[in-house]
Amino acid sequence: MNDESNALDVLTHFLDRIWNHGDDEIIARVFVPDGTAQGLAGDNAVLTHDEYLAFVHMVRAALTDMTFTILGGLCQGDRAIVRARVQATTPEGRPVDFTGMCEVVVGDGKILYAHNAFDFLLMATQMCPDVPADALVRVFTQRSLGI
Repeated sequence: MNDESNALDVLTHFLDRIWNHGDDEIIARVFVPDGTAQGLAGDNAVLTHDEYLAFVHMVRAALTDMTFTILGGLCQGDRAIVRARVQATTPEGRPVDFTGMCEVVVGDGKILYAHNAFDFLLMATQMCPDVPADALVRVFTQRSLGI
């Protein structure tokens, strides 16, 4: 196995275990203790190992029947990136379906750093009926599209 496929294998295995199988222990096995994750709690927020685990628990509490599907992936050296789809249900029974990307830097088979870019605005409009579907348009224009 070359280094490039190894980085992608590490990332896809990690995401599958943490999100589809609820395997919290994968964090300790694959994410280095001083590693960080960015892009999950606001783009500038950097989550530590323990904060990432708390984020995972928060998401699992808010969404049930979650399926995390890898749609595609690329590698270059010690970096891997995947495009993914998240499908789940709120406790009230509302469907949630959004996409995003996760990029990692891998060393010695472990994740050193992760950067995430998921469509959390779409997720919020699906989870919370009070968030209008055209929320982003309203932010930019101060007007509604009426959707």
